Amino acid sequence: MGKRNYPTDQFAKAFLAQKRTHFNTPGHHKIGTESTFSKLAKSHLFELDMIDVNVLEPSVLNDVANEMAKAYHADRSILSTQGTSTAIMAMILATCNDGGKMIVPRNVHRSVVAAMILAGVEPLFLETEFDNDLGISHHYSANSLIRAINQYTNIQAILLINPTYFGVCTDLQTIVSIAHDKQIPVIVDEAHGAHLPFHPQLPISAMEAGADLAATSLHKLGGSMNQTSILLYRKGLVDFRNVQNAMNYLMSTSRPFQLIASLDSTRYQLEQSGRLQLQRALALAEDFRTKVNTLTGISCPTKDDLLSSDASFDLDQSKVIIKIDTLPLSGYELKQLLEKESNILLELADTRYALAIFTIGTTKKDAKKLFRALKKLIARYQKSSSVMNPVVKPPAPVMSMTPRKASFSPQQLVPLSASLGKINTEFVISYPPGIPILIPGERITKQHIDFIVNQRTSGATFVGSQHPQLEELTVVKDPT
Repeated sequence: MGKRNYPTDQFAKAFLAQKRTHFNTPGHHKIGTESTFSKLAKSHLFELDMIDVNVLEPSVLNDVANEMAKAYHADRSILSTQGTSTAIMAMILATCNDGGKMIVPRNVHRSVVAAMILAGVEPLFLETEFDNDLGISHHYSANSLIRAINQYTNIQAILLINPTYFGVCTDLQTIVSIAHDKQIPVIVDEAHGAHLPFHPQLPISAMEAGADLAATSLHKLGGSMNQTSILLYRKGLVDFRNVQNAMNYLMSTSRPFQLIASLDSTRYQLEQSGRLQLQRALALAEDFRTKVNTLTGISCPTKDDLLSSDASFDLDQSKVIIKIDTLPLSGYELKQLLEKESNILLELADTRYALAIFTIGTTKKDAKKLFRALKKLIARYQKSSSVMNPVVKPPAPVMSMTPRKASFSPQQLVPLSASLGKINTEFVISYPPGIPILIPGERITKQHIDFIVNQRTSGATFVGSQHPQLEELTVVKDPT
């Protein structure tokens, strides 16, 4: 049998040969990691892999966790080498249980829904502010939260996203105050907020706003390696023992030392030089945004364009939305063309926009390359006839069964066209950003089917379902 390469070897060699320019996560963009750790990992990767992290528990790990808590204005922290998804699930398991209710926005990550299934908690979805121009969801308002708290009993936690994938933040301090007046803990998905405490021009972080728990991805915007995250804790309404137990249920005992060291070195770098590095990233983003707004066919919404209420209260301006105005392309097509023709990777796209993330790993050369590539595409396509891709609002959820009950009910696979009126049992997700179109327990409406078809036609990628093109869905089996 002849010698054959294995698939990851082939893929890695092809990927490295393309010398891509990154405006996606992880935020180190290959060059933004702390220098001492970077040299150590390059020279001793497999030697570091021989360290048994479990024997470090009484000393090194506690020191790392304590320093992390201080840096993020928390009372305690727990390190996660399984990403923020694990930390999010632990927050929910530590605060919610079977028969309880949790207030959540509909634009949550799939890990929130997974934790609902494990905990048995019932979601109370609050409608979020929707940007009809771009087709993105922001947050729910303080008034809608007050109405829900007054209407429902046994609310065990209130979950927020701070900031959203697009950098938009709610009035977090007001939300925390409303919740705490009713003795309800606030838990925050802060996957895109690792950098917030380290520059005064950035929005307030969850811990600084008084939240009880926050899950923060240091790999997304802090400069750490992929899958590194922290769970932050504030004393008060939540028993830390419940949080630690929940993480113990979910975490592997085989945690790589390299990832622990990456977390520690990233915290150190953010404390030592984060303000200067973030200032450069914010300046590059603002300069790029200004230049794009001199072009025709596309634009970059500003802070004034995106913020209009307490549900869209503040903005992380390192997130740059490239909006399709009159260019005859969808955001998906724009993203694909930039990757294919210029080796530029953006974070995500939808019908009316693509998203570029400026981080501590972004250089002036990177920004210039992206701007030149956009100008080139505009010159090619601006004379073509323009057909605007319509913005379609995601359908409102129609919960007919708890996510837990639906997930463990007898199931059957049916064509998408025959799923109308049935109860969904799987994750139907357009990725990124990983926000579900349907979750287990929701009844499938015509609006859901139309939305799925629209997303598929526009070029969306789906994850989480058994059929990758969503030609079929798994639903609760009809009684016989």
